[in-house]
Amino acid sequence: MKITAIKLFPISLTPIKTGYRSQDALSQLARVNTVIVQIETDKDIVGWGEAATIPSYFNQTLGTLMDWLGGYAQALIGLDPRNIIQVHRRIDLVSGERPPGCQPARAAIDMALYDIIGKVNNCPVYEVLGGAYRTE
Repeated sequence: MKITAIKLFPISLTPIKTGYRSQDALSQLARVNTVIVQIETDKDIVGWGEAATIPSYFNQTLGTLMDWLGGYAQALIGLDPRNIIQVHRRIDLVSGERPPGCQPARAAIDMALYDIIGKVNNCPVYEVLGGAYRTE
């Protein structure tokens, strides 16, 4: 199995400031910028992930997040999505002297890869990662 395409879908949302934790620092954001990541394979299996920008925490903007994801995407075409170690090594090469690179972008790639692995094995991602922590 090989990665054939990685598509990026930037989204800008207005947060709803009600409910749980409505008074914390995140509720003060005017916009929440996120990127949905879609990884396609030659076996027609698609995985999905998400990377969010929280400038006060990760120091990333939508633009820098898209730049990192674009660089990672180019480097990952042709790799086996089930080989997480190989994917991480390639991401580290792209990051160069700036490891660990962009953590939200790496996380989005990981989410999509684990989604693919779960679909290949016909099980939910929580089982791929070792099983449920709670059962109720």
